[in-house]
Amino acid sequence: MSRIISSERWSIEFKPAGARRWTVIGTVGTREQAEWFMLRFLGTGDWYIRPPKVKEVARA
Repeated sequence: MSRIISSERWSIEFKPAGARRWTVIGTVGTREQAEWFMLRFLGTGDWYIRPPKVKEVARA
């Protein structure tokens, strides 16, 4: 069974009208999936896709 690592996935965030905070409602594996999601639900509020977190490489 493969494990989903959320730091390597695109985050989909939503902010209802009048709200101050963004809420993470899910993650997707690729930018194309995130863009498709945004196009489908764009008219229902403010949406944002956040790229995967960049892992810092320890330097010796």
